[in-house]
Amino acid sequence: MNTLSLFFRLAGHQWKEAIRSSYWQKTVLINIILGIFLLYFLINLIVLGFFLGKILVSAFPGTEPVSALSGILLYYFIADFLLRFFMQPAPVISVVPYLHLPVRKNSIFHFLLIKSGFSLFNFFPVVVLLPFTLRYIIPVHAAGLGLAWIFTIILLIFSSNYLAFFIKKLFSAKPAVIIALAVVTAIVAWVDFSHDRAIALRFGDSLMYVALHPAWIIAPVIILFLSYGLSWLFLHRQRYMEVKEKQEKQYASAGRTRHLAEIFGVTGTLVSLEMKMILRNNRPRSYLVLSALFMFYGFMIYPKLPVSGGFGMMLFIGLLLTGIMMVQYGQLILSWESSYFDRLCTANFSSHDYFTSKYWLFFLFNTVTFVVTLPYALYDYRILPVNLAAWLFNCGINIFLILYLGSYNTKRVDMSKGAFFNYEGVTAVHFFMILPVFGLPILISWLVSNIVSDAAGVLAIGLTGLAGIIFHRQLINIVTRQFLARKQNILQGFRNG
Repeated sequence: MNTLSLFFRLAGHQWKEAIRSSYWQKTVLINIILGIFLLYFLINLIVLGFFLGKILVSAFPGTEPVSALSGILLYYFIADFLLRFFMQPAPVISVVPYLHLPVRKNSIFHFLLIKSGFSLFNFFPVVVLLPFTLRYIIPVHAAGLGLAWIFTIILLIFSSNYLAFFIKKLFSAKPAVIIALAVVTAIVAWVDFSHDRAIALRFGDSLMYVALHPAWIIAPVIILFLSYGLSWLFLHRQRYMEVKEKQEKQYASAGRTRHLAEIFGVTGTLVSLEMKMILRNNRPRSYLVLSALFMFYGFMIYPKLPVSGGFGMMLFIGLLLTGIMMVQYGQLILSWESSYFDRLCTANFSSHDYFTSKYWLFFLFNTVTFVVTLPYALYDYRILPVNLAAWLFNCGINIFLILYLGSYNTKRVDMSKGAFFNYEGVTAVHFFMILPVFGLPILISWLVSNIVSDAAGVLAIGLTGLAGIIFHRQLINIVTRQFLARKQNILQGFRNG
């Protein structure tokens, strides 16, 4: 079987696997609705491409549309790379059925990489740039310049696709790579904005130079081959199952777990195991990374707060920042362990121990995020007491609200899948969960503020949360009773998928 026919055969298998799955059959109506929205979105992108030149001329007067767009494309590629890293699902294929067949592993790796090229992230910018080129570049400049310009950008788009694929796979093996990625992005942004968009303008000039001198198109071609080669090389090095098993055995040392068990008992053991589960699986680990990135949201909001007042917005941001990981991860509480929940229910620990470990895990999440928000007090001294009150309320009340409502999660979750555009396990309960988590403290603060003062409203939030922390054992008992009342429904839902 030659390579081309093999690719078509594998693509056919992937398509049949998708349409024959029970998940596809259950969500046919949702898929139709999403298809309609996608078509509407594509039409809007085409229209945007036809009128993008006028938008650029009004935003950058005195500059040609193609030069203006080239000057801001660096920002697009940075945003595109970050979106791919966090949102674009990595192409996967079940290799086990092919292990006994005369199929070369390298061919499967090439199929995976080529499959990733058919991503909507690669298609959307072309839908915008093609009408822009036809209307604003080719009629004004030579057709060769327009074709060279858009071909260069397409090559860079695919390079970003494979580079994001490589970094994402590298992140799965070495999670610390996200720190280097954040540092590089921050340095580029700082240098560019502090030197009057020097890097972005130089990048735009480079694109125009390649378009004017088509021989230099070899540069983006080389970048594409290098990014593709890095992705292929990583897959090639990870081709043996024994390598992964060896890494997992080294990583799964139980020494620390036993040490925590000796200090904190069953609670310490369960917290340690759940932290390992988060770090080793794609979807919860994605939530962890996104929560860390969301902590920078304060730089966008806090500088715009009014000098006086604004306690309502400040409290909302404080609740969000000090509880972002708890809310993100907690929405699918219990469902994270759906694949082995029967085993947990027969393990040698009580339901009270189980929810006690959840409480301290969320308490740890909230404490870490609260500490990270402390520097924001440099913008306004009022941020510190507001965030302290928000942290107390998150730890004393919101943890138990999430655990209580989590007993209504009865959908299985595959933790190996990505977080974005993945609604597996999500039900209407998760949308209602947000209302009491953020609405209740804001309502309490609003009522007390109208009666007494803003400071009293913040104090009321803090005291309410402190009371919940003091009586956390009693609140855990309430959550445990709620879980026991719905235990069979939860188990049945997880078994049925």
